[in-house]
Amino acid sequence: MRVVAVEGSARAAKLAREAMRRNGFENKVTVVCGRIEDEAVAEEVGAALSQRHPGGLSATGGPPTADVIVSEWMGYMLVYEDMFRSVAVARDRWLHPDGCMIPAKCSVWAAPFCGRDLADELAGFWRRKPYGLDMQHLIGPAMEEVCARPVIDELAPQCLLARPAQLWRLDCRADPADVASSQCL
Repeated sequence: MRVVAVEGSARAAKLAREAMRRNGFENKVTVVCGRIEDEAVAEEVGAALSQRHPGGLSATGGPPTADVIVSEWMGYMLVYEDMFRSVAVARDRWLHPDGCMIPAKCSVWAAPFCGRDLADELAGFWRRKPYGLDMQHLIGPAMEEVCARPVIDELAPQCLLARPAQLWRLDCRADPADVASSQCL
């Protein structure tokens, strides 16, 4: 078995290499630093994959392939960081025809909800006259700021105003690289 890890952060790649060395996996795990789309990184990945096959070819006689691709690429609502494109590049270049993608499928669900507790909490801060100052005029702008970006929080089931509906589904094994970035949510 051979594992090739591609990490975009130089610091994280260095720490991963050290973890492999400390745990005796440096001969089984190759950590490559960079973006999978970069040709130099692609060459390094290809070279590492070819180490598992005599003559550098896959079992089918073609270029080296990966049996499994595992990636943690999901951002908010799957598309926030647009990282699926990188995973699809790796999939299209190296995944064996019978290979496995993890995750294999993803879906985005949404439901209308009432976030009154969040609004009350935020407004309450400004209503309490922080530092003894009247700051109530900041309630509106503060709410706009909070609502302008994702809020990660848990909601009680009673906050849901309707049943969730699936907005879209992504098949990581088959969908094209640009499918996630083309979603309008």
